[in-house]
Amino acid sequence: MSEFVNRILEWLLGFSPGAFGGADGWEVAFVAEYGSYMRLGLVLAFAAMIYLTVRSYRREGDAPLRAKIALATLRIAVIVIVFLVLLRPAVVLRFVKELRSTVVVLVDDSLSMGFDDPYVPDELRGELAASLEVDADELTQMSRLEIVRATLGRSEGVIDALAVDHPLMLMAFSTDSAAQQYTRPVATIDTSADPVGLDDLLPAETAAISMAESLAGRGFETDISRSIRDVLDRTRGRRVAGVVLISDGQITADGGDARLQAALDLANQRPVPLYAVMVGDPTPRKNLAVTSLDAPDRVRRQSTVEMAATITHRQLDGQEVAIRLMQRRSDDDESAWQPVLGADDQPVQEFITLGPAADADAAPAADMADVTPGEGTSVRTVTITFAPDEIGDFSYRVEADVHPDEENRDDNVSQPVAVRVTDERINVLVISGDASWEFQYLKNFLYRDSDSYRVSVWQQNADEEINQAGSTGMKLTKLPRTLTELLGRPDDAENPGYQVVILLDPQPTDGGFDGVFVEVLADFVGRGGGLCYVAGNKYSDTILLNPGPYEPLARMLPVTLSANTASDVARIREERPQPWQARLTSYGVDHQVMRLGGSAEDTKSAWSVLPGIYWSHPVYQVKPGARVLAEQSNPLRRTGRGAAEPLVAVHSPDAGRALYLGTNSTWRWRFVREGYYHRRFWANVIRFLAGSGASKRITITAGGERFTAGEPITVEVEAYEEGGGPVRADSFDIAMVDLDSGDEQTITLTPVDPDSPGGHFSGVISEDATAHSGRFRLTVRGEGPDFQDSVAFKDIIIELPQDESRRKEANETTMRLIGSRASAAGPDGNFLHLHDIDRLAEMIPPGRRTTVHKQPRELWDSKLTLLLIVGLLAAEWITRKAYNMA
Repeated sequence: MSEFVNRILEWLLGFSPGAFGGADGWEVAFVAEYGSYMRLGLVLAFAAMIYLTVRSYRREGDAPLRAKIALATLRIAVIVIVFLVLLRPAVVLRFVKELRSTVVVLVDDSLSMGFDDPYVPDELRGELAASLEVDADELTQMSRLEIVRATLGRSEGVIDALAVDHPLMLMAFSTDSAAQQYTRPVATIDTSADPVGLDDLLPAETAAISMAESLAGRGFETDISRSIRDVLDRTRGRRVAGVVLISDGQITADGGDARLQAALDLANQRPVPLYAVMVGDPTPRKNLAVTSLDAPDRVRRQSTVEMAATITHRQLDGQEVAIRLMQRRSDDDESAWQPVLGADDQPVQEFITLGPAADADAAPAADMADVTPGEGTSVRTVTITFAPDEIGDFSYRVEADVHPDEENRDDNVSQPVAVRVTDERINVLVISGDASWEFQYLKNFLYRDSDSYRVSVWQQNADEEINQAGSTGMKLTKLPRTLTELLGRPDDAENPGYQVVILLDPQPTDGGFDGVFVEVLADFVGRGGGLCYVAGNKYSDTILLNPGPYEPLARMLPVTLSANTASDVARIREERPQPWQARLTSYGVDHQVMRLGGSAEDTKSAWSVLPGIYWSHPVYQVKPGARVLAEQSNPLRRTGRGAAEPLVAVHSPDAGRALYLGTNSTWRWRFVREGYYHRRFWANVIRFLAGSGASKRITITAGGERFTAGEPITVEVEAYEEGGGPVRADSFDIAMVDLDSGDEQTITLTPVDPDSPGGHFSGVISEDATAHSGRFRLTVRGEGPDFQDSVAFKDIIIELPQDESRRKEANETTMRLIGSRASAAGPDGNFLHLHDIDRLAEMIPPGRRTTVHKQPRELWDSKLTLLLIVGLLAAEWITRKAYNMA
């Protein structure tokens, strides 16, 4: 029966009476939204219609009074219903709901959170020790994460206080693997929900246990901006009362400051309040570190060797320290390090007084990347000289005194560099068209280092006596005219021959630098000699662009030149030239010619501080098989094929080596670090051309020695057959060997240019292959006991980023910036020290809010309304007919 009644009511009203279920109450109301004038008009119209109805029926014939009253009542009822329909009557259901705002507790899980702190300020130490109820001395033995766990896990602490009024999301950020997500949930706490059957819901008292198991302080990067963005994405669509960020504030990700500002702006737009809770001691730490050691890879016994160590220090101005040079033979173990002894049998060392970088030698720009003004951080370079007295392969490193107040003492020793000490001197012939600055400074460098080089100079526009005075080898009266004169004889002291010939924009001369000499030079290179050609703006076009006797020289070079018209156009337009930086290629970073530092990063830093290039010779194309080591950074300087214009390029014509240098202004590098980079570059060029390591048929390069875990590594190989010709193949396999475990995996390379004569291959070691840190060797497997002697293998180190350890103190400035972005009372805004974290329960607004939602069920368009109107009108009509009313 009740079901039948419900169906009747649903048919009449348009909705089921069951729609009232779940409502906290109901009421009848008019939901039409009319303005004041519209309502006044409806009232006047209603009054007028009532008046007209009554007036009409009062004048209605001879009908009885009761009939007139009944008819008027029926008509007025219809009018009332019509006007009620215009006002849209409805049954309004009232639903009451309680909303709760979530609080996200975001904890830094990076490597720096595993550090302990001295807590130098007594006030900070005392208040934090009191909040944890531990002894102040015990506090200094606890890591930052241990302190965070103890703080958040306290009974009736901040977690319990916040959970009373808010659902909590406990999250951590940072990762030790590129494959892991950066921000990850630890636990969800909701005291108003029944956790039974919900694995991600935990009661407040178990939060500390879950956090202790999850947080380990192992992440190798701190990117606060990314963590904030991740939280905003995860909480999109829900009410958030605030995000509590617990961190030491150290940002090690690239572009950290700018990206942090953008993340804070995004949080303001949502808006989501941020509360910054700093853990750790912000007092700057004292530290001394040897960040790099630059040294040549090949030196001559008893010659003077320069090594340059880069020293960084913080908060140690005015302290005197000793910088000592250590050595061991390369095949000895790590315990064999011994001090290098000088001529007086005393250790080779330098005593320096630490001070601002402005008072010391200039350092490469990358060394300054770790320096923040006002923090007492300085960088300086210390040059150590010594004369090795033993032949062999050695490793050298620099050690600095440890200051008593230093906490990190592992970085007081540099990474070792490998140096080969020999008894060989390299014979060099230098030919220059005139007395240019490039020629003068190169000649002086070779002349002063007579222990390593025997040099014969031939300045074409100078007298014979001047050339002989500048030579430490053969005293030339003319340029060699035969191959025997150029190659010499090893047992002939008067004519030992040359290993390297350097041409500095030579001038065409009959009987001197002519076709005969060029033919002899071509035979010299074909038999394994080294050739360096330095382009100039006087004679290079005449020699290398015109057909004739100098064509063999043009064929030996790794590039084909274009006409040198740029300088003429510039002079005509009276333009002032602008310097452009020489830009290393990926192949050049790892090449021995361009290696100006102890590592690939040091080399990049060194090239970044060298003076720019004002002029370089235009290049039409790079020849097949040649390798570009450095190129023009000027976007307007392009080859005929649209590539960046080469500045330094090498290749191996026949059995020799040829190097092209497109500018004659390396002499300007002498003004950086007292000429160290100038000397290092030319020493590299000469050793390369002289065939240092020429017996290696296969050379592997990787663009550096140290790489970050999880990043791809580009590898290149230059491979030649035993007969000297380049390897021609569709692919080339190398092995990546873990030097610690012995595990090995194969990396397949493909030709750099399928149209080239071959010999050059490249490929990428994938992110999966580099996911684990350690020491690895890139080599080639082959048959025969002597095969490995022909491979110049490459040792690399894959490591976790070291940025987390550069500054161990907490960064209060960053944390105050985060806490200042939300409106809050008090001078510190939303910034708190960890010992004040209990104040969060007062600072974060209440998380409960009651809302009333009204849902109307309108009645006017129902069948009941229609039936009432039709029924009343029908009753009026029947009554009129009953009384014979028109």
